[in-house]
Amino acid sequence: GGFCRATYFMVKFLRTAVMSFFNFRNKEIESFEFKSTYHKRYEHGNNIIGNQECTQGRTISVEKNINGCKGYRLTPGKGYIVRIYNDSLHTQTMSPKPMLIVSKTSNKIELRGFPIEAQGPFGWVEVDYRDYGLTIYYKDGEVDKCVLHMFDRNIDIEYLTDEVELLDDKTITKELDTYDLKAYNVDNFDFTSHNFVEYENGKIKSKGNAIVKIIVNNEYRYNKYSVSVLGNGIKDKINLEFEFDACMGCNDRLLLYSLPKETNANIIVMTVLQNICHCTRNLKIYSATEPVVCSIFTSKGHLVKLSFTFANPERLLEFYL
Repeated sequence: GGFCRATYFMVKFLRTAVMSFFNFRNKEIESFEFKSTYHKRYEHGNNIIGNQECTQGRTISVEKNINGCKGYRLTPGKGYIVRIYNDSLHTQTMSPKPMLIVSKTSNKIELRGFPIEAQGPFGWVEVDYRDYGLTIYYKDGEVDKCVLHMFDRNIDIEYLTDEVELLDDKTITKELDTYDLKAYNVDNFDFTSHNFVEYENGKIKSKGNAIVKIIVNNEYRYNKYSVSVLGNGIKDKINLEFEFDACMGCNDRLLLYSLPKETNANIIVMTVLQNICHCTRNLKIYSATEPVVCSIFTSKGHLVKLSFTFANPERLLEFYL
């Protein structure tokens, strides 16, 4: 027992040391993908929101430049191409950024963009990507976290990962139905849940057992979905009546949403919607208990969970069977 355990850790230590030494000597990094489950946003060095949970994940991809990159005049073999994806929407949250290594130690690598010609609507234009950078942190020879830098705005987004706490098997359904990224028109429905869990800043704020009935009516004449919430003990968590303007598919869910041109809901889901949808109204101001979007999860055509995302502060409230 003790000898085997000691041998295991010694082998692991030697493997890590050899990998770190090899990578440092070669001053190169292998292509990789890093899956992040939550992130933190810093402005001028201050964490302005706290942990922002993204249970569906973000993927930070760093690829060796072998054949150049579409949309750029990039010499094959020069540097790396950095991409960031929203895994739930299967979209890129940042366009590809060619970068070079500017600093490297055994546990940290810094990449930074450089001036390059990019394909624009009227031909090739020079863009200066020195405003972008990525720092990769290693632990035990593996990527531990990535930090995206936007130097011109003094903004850093720190992408991290940890083991997600499984509250109950009922909150996780492996056989969720899938929906294409397009507009949908769903009929009236209602959903009665027996459990709820509330997250804030990526941490569990509250959970419990409560019978809650959620009624959604598609009011075709007014181009909106009206929602009513009936139940005890949740009035301080969610409005009892509110509405959304449209519905779309997002891989493992349907999404009810409104997309105003001007709003106080400055969260990532609104940014993503702005990139893929048309605005549905001019102005919308959200209170702390009015949800920005509603996610509808189904399995084999049956409702299994509804979740509501809030912006002020950013919260997630899930109702499930």
